[in-house]
Amino acid sequence: MWRLSGHIASPVQGEELSKYQRDFKGFPNGLIRLIPGNWLFPPEFNKFADKIRQLKFRGQDVLVMSQPGCAASWVQEMVWNMRNSPDLKHPEMYNCLCMRVPQIEGDILIGPSNNSHIDPKLMDLFRGICPGCKIEQGVYIGLTEKCSHPRTLATYLPLSLFNPCLLDDIKIVYVLRNPKDVALSRFNHSRLVKREGFIGNMNQFIQYFVDENLLIGSYWEHVADVWERKGHGNLHLIFYEDLKHDLLWEMKRLGRFLGVDLSADQVGKLAQHVSFPELERREVAPFGFQYESLLNMEVSKKDTVAIWKEKVGFWRGRLTADQEFKIDQWTKQNANKVPKLSFRYE
Repeated sequence: MWRLSGHIASPVQGEELSKYQRDFKGFPNGLIRLIPGNWLFPPEFNKFADKIRQLKFRGQDVLVMSQPGCAASWVQEMVWNMRNSPDLKHPEMYNCLCMRVPQIEGDILIGPSNNSHIDPKLMDLFRGICPGCKIEQGVYIGLTEKCSHPRTLATYLPLSLFNPCLLDDIKIVYVLRNPKDVALSRFNHSRLVKREGFIGNMNQFIQYFVDENLLIGSYWEHVADVWERKGHGNLHLIFYEDLKHDLLWEMKRLGRFLGVDLSADQVGKLAQHVSFPELERREVAPFGFQYESLLNMEVSKKDTVAIWKEKVGFWRGRLTADQEFKIDQWTKQNANKVPKLSFRYE
């Protein structure tokens, strides 16, 4: 099936699908693959892909883009507060993150049949700002379209699935993180979230990762889509590792890009507001789910690590030497896609 983006969407079939459904319990209705790019999505993608391609963006919009596992929720909190609540007095500042920063493709990632998982407050917001809209038409699409100005939006989708003029029309903040820590973060997420429901072991997951066969798709293609445009005036690259190393400096850089004039006192208070202990205390979550219905609570209680407890070098002591070597070799093989890109691993 051709999509407006120029990609062909085809269902994953046969032995490949059987393998996915053996290792991931969250895809009983199958998966689809997009070519070129080798992107991988639940079948709901076909319902919403063209709507996303045709979204009407506004000149003052800011889109926080990343792939899963990069702690983009952290940056979403920064951007929204910098633009809307620099003095931390906005009446909506403690609302669920996705009520303030809609995840554009949220309907694809959770599926419209799973809307019972969504927080009732989010559903009330949807009904309030999208009167007459049906849930089946997309909760997150509706919130994206009707969100009040200035909009801060979020996505895990690669740049190539959007209108090619997007970067000329709005500002994009792209969050990067070293692939070893991303692999570990995604492993935890895939086991914890029922929508994926990974039940295999770490070796199997790392193989999926380096084969670029996880939900969304290729780590390096996702980065390369943006990296080749890194000099564009509307693009701001921000590294997870740099945020952890010097949060105040990176927030000042981000503020300049966004065009917000913040005092040193404002930056300091905002940094405290978005600190990992504070985000964990407020139970900040990107999509606005009710935890018990979204998460495998048995896995949660047993041995997963909350994203707010992760750090740079999270992989060390958790990856085996063989797993580390596999990721290193895969990284070298893809270096030509992202020339001069380097990460901190410690």
